[in-house]
Amino acid sequence: MDIETVEQLAEYRTVQTWLKGVHHQSPASTTTDADRLSTLLKFCHLAEKDPDTIVAECFRAPKEGDVWKRIKFKTRRTYSALIDQAEEQLFGGGAAGRQRGSIIRSFFHAPVASGRAHIQASISFVC
Repeated sequence: MDIETVEQLAEYRTVQTWLKGVHHQSPASTTTDADRLSTLLKFCHLAEKDPDTIVAECFRAPKEGDVWKRIKFKTRRTYSALIDQAEEQLFGGGAAGRQRGSIIRSFFHAPVASGRAHIQASISFVC
């Protein structure tokens, strides 16, 4: 993964969609985009993948006639465990770690994929 700065991270399509969604759904949030981006950047480094790849990995290839994208449940469990790991190892655990984990989860909740699919069903059980 070649992302070194939050400015580079912000160029990814999935990140732009996520931030637009957060601004629309939570306009009164006290969390800044700088906090969101720095948290997601650390998570991407832990995962060793860029955000577009992370999202793409969460879905199976569509079958003919599919209206909804299908979630890879094994991948769901992998990213859920990685979020838990990040909360402890990257963000110090406790309330602060959980708050940063929630920022990462919000990335997975965003309607970042095309069509009607949301990754929310994939990760929402850890919220």
